[in-house]
Amino acid sequence: RARTYRGYLNQCLPHELVADIQRAVIKSINAISLIN
Repeated sequence: RARTYRGYLNQCLPHELVADIQRAVIKSINAISLIN
């Protein structure tokens, strides 16, 4: 499911937006790991 979902995002969203989303996810993961 993850691969098809990523492919769907890559087709429908601009690459810049996808990159921004990935950065936001990484930041949130880092914040959660720091809190824990």
